[in-house]
Amino acid sequence: MSYAEMAANAPTMRTYSIELPDHVLRFSLPEEIARQMPEYRISKRFDSEDPAFKKDGFQNIAGWLHDFNGPFWIGAYGSLKFHFFVQHVRPDYPKKVRTQDELDTYVHWWNRSLSKFNFIIEKAALNGMACTRRSTTTAPPDAEHREIYSLRLSDELFLDVGFTIIEWKTGRTKSWKPKAEALREAIKQTIVLESRLSS
Repeated sequence: MSYAEMAANAPTMRTYSIELPDHVLRFSLPEEIARQMPEYRISKRFDSEDPAFKKDGFQNIAGWLHDFNGPFWIGAYGSLKFHFFVQHVRPDYPKKVRTQDELDTYVHWWNRSLSKFNFIIEKAALNGMACTRRSTTTAPPDAEHREIYSLRLSDELFLDVGFTIIEWKTGRTKSWKPKAEALREAIKQTIVLESRLSS
């Protein structure tokens, strides 16, 4: 496919930013997702002193589930779900998390307690930012492919960026799936985590 063809097929995007402690998270969503999503599903600012965050240890700062619909009598063939979570390092973790490598070690330790999913964990990069990637694929019915990118924010906080492609109607048309994958990649390519600390 030529550059002109790729440009013509690229989705129109809407840009967002969320203020985090010492960082700004910037990303864009395809217009077909953005126009369906209520404004409250994307936070303007994350407050680490929020009582709910202190109690739960995590907070969803952006997220939505976008359906790919078939005929009205069938409903959704599948969905693309994304989320941005700020997570607190668990207080029972015995080590410091001062670098991305130390976050990688933490994610391996943390994953051992997540018996629900059998994640493959590896070091990766998200738009040039070092991160830890978890991925898993579950079997039908309701087959899912899930990938989560963890980026360090501080010694106590990290950001999880997650994408899940969910197949609701197993064995039927797969024509929606390449579009779901393309929209996932379009979102991923826009994600930037900028430091607010002065040099």
